[in-house]
Amino acid sequence: MKKVFNPTVWLTVFVIVGTLGFLSGVFDPEAAATDTWGTGNVLEHDATYELALQFAFLAFPLMALFTLIFIPGRQVRARILTAITIGFLVLPISFVSVFLSNGAEGNGLEFWIPFTIILATLLFISGLRNWNADSRSNVPSSE
Repeated sequence: MKKVFNPTVWLTVFVIVGTLGFLSGVFDPEAAATDTWGTGNVLEHDATYELALQFAFLAFPLMALFTLIFIPGRQVRARILTAITIGFLVLPISFVSVFLSNGAEGNGLEFWIPFTIILATLLFISGLRNWNADSRSNVPSSE
């Protein structure tokens, strides 16, 4: 089971999925605003807010990428993965909850909430399963 929940693998999955998901809103923030608030209900500044949110969400895959590049060791990566996951879970769900309680139509949001929860759960399990892993795992040999 430890191979399935290897933090290096899940950090990589998160970098790929997170970057692809969040960049879609960066390239077309007007469409993201229309999807969220509905046609005819989008204010001038909504696309700007959507763009800002996409960059805020992009911080999580970037943290994961820097962890992969600069942080050796399964245990340390697992602990960082757990911390990233908590933030990743709280931020999108809180934004969507606020949006839906303030008149957002939620087109597509019904998909992203369960997807976010499933991905975050898998990331969190990976972090917890490797929390006390041998700190020398995944560290290149000096020989």
